[in-house]
This record gives sequence, structure tokens and C-alpha cells, in this order.
Amino acid sequence: MSNELDFLSINSIDDNSLKELAEKTKKLKEKREKIKKLEIELKAAKKEEAEISSEDIPTFLNTIGIKEIKLLDNSKVSIKKDVYVSLPKKDENKKKEVLKFLANKGGGYLIKNLLIIEDPGKSLIDFLKEEEIRYSIEKNVNTNSLKAFFRDLLGINKNSIQRIELNEIPKEVGLFIKEETTIN
Repeated sequence: MSNELDFLSINSIDDNSLKELAEKTKKLKEKREKIKKLEIELKAAKKEEAEISSEDIPTFLNTIGIKEIKLLDNSKVSIKKDVYVSLPKKDENKKKEVLKFLANKGGGYLIKNLLIIEDPGKSLIDFLKEEEIRYSIEKNVNTNSLKAFFRDLLGINKNSIQRIELNEIPKEVGLFIKEETTIN
């Protein structure tokens, strides 16, 4: 039996049920709109908080020559310095420059050579073992591919047939199924 309603079954729904559905749909739309507005407000509040925390207070304390102060309410205000850094991802020349800088400044030990060979043959792996060359093989699955596989396996994809029950999937898989109403 299909969960989709056809024209004949829509005509058999009483007016009260349709009104109830309309009310629930309206309430869902209102909640989603409220969430959008709150997310915008939250984003603005986070921006203001970051400005006060990383610009206003440090500038003020530096101007008056104080690195740390205890306030009347016994809270202590101090400025902590932290560093966030990453290598350039798209520009190989910039990445090489950063690596060269690291090597020149004593950070060469940070640079790891990673060799990735897709589908290495058995002879290559045997050679690496013979020469005692350290290597690692990492097995991974693309997240989107894994999702599509389980959607098909569970019959969730359109035109797919369920081939496994939920209780047959090992708990280690970490699978969660959520039903969601969409309104266009």
C-alpha cells in the first residue's frame, strides 16, 4: 500500500481532517520562519560578541597599558593570544612557499610526505615490506556514497525495493532515519 494519496482518496478525506492538516501546515511554516529570523539574530549577536571580545576589549586594555584586571564582581579580565593556521589548499605555489618557510624556520619536522597510490598491486606492497618501507593503507568510504547505498538498501530511494530490515544493520553503522515534512 502506498503512502501517497491519489485523487480518489483525497476526495474521501473529510473537511475537518483537511482543516486540521491546513492548521498544522500553517504552524509548521510559522515555526520555520521564526527559526530563520532567530538564526539571523544569532548570527548578528555572534558577530557583535566576536567584535567586543577580539577587538574592543583588547584595544581598550592595550590603550591603558593593562594585560589583566580583576573587576569589582571578582571576575578577571585578561587577553589571551591564540593562533589559527592552515596551509593554502588550492594554490600549490603558495603551499610550497609556506613549507619552505617552515623548513627554514626549524619546522621541517612538521612536514609529512604522504604517498597515496590508488589500488596498489600486491607486488608493490610486497616490495615495500621487503625494503622495510613504512606505509599505511587507509580504507574509507565517501559519505554521500554510503548514504545513497543505505537509502537504496532500505527502499527509501524512489523506485527502490527494501532489501534489509533496520534491525539487520549492525549498530556500529550509526544509522539514523528522520522523517521530515517539506513545504514548497
